Amino acid sequence: MCDSKNYSSKDHFHRFACWTAAMAVQRGFAGAKTEVIAKAIDDIELAKEFENLATLQDIDTAIYVRQHEHISKELATTLQKNGALRPKYGQTAKIIAIYFKTAVLPFHLDTALAKVAHPPIDRQLLESLAKCGKYYKEPKSRAWTKF
Repeated sequence: MCDSKNYSSKDHFHRFACWTAAMAVQRGFAGAKTEVIAKAIDDIELAKEFENLATLQDIDTAIYVRQHEHISKELATTLQKNGALRPKYGQTAKIIAIYFKTAVLPFHLDTALAKVAHPPIDRQLLESLAKCGKYYKEPKSRAWTKF
């Protein structure tokens, strides 16, 4: 059992976010066990990355996209090093989005970061976009994690 004096609500949200991100992306992702994903999140210090972004008053979409791409590449490299096989951008993007919405957003609702961070993209959104034909016609796969 952990010492409750050293276990904060942020620690709890972090552990829960690691689990939710792992559960959201594991299907069809060889070697991506919860422990592997949680370790990769910790190894790249994703929580600290988001804390730093949340302090920026002038963060806009372009800054967030550049940082997201950097984090995604770092996460993919770390996941592969830890045993996950060939992470796709859609998989790393989903891990980042779910982690953010679970562990970071509750503490930073009124920040510029909350206004520009990507929402998790799911199959229902992609299928709706395909039906209206505005963004793309018929993708080979409508699962974001397959992109």
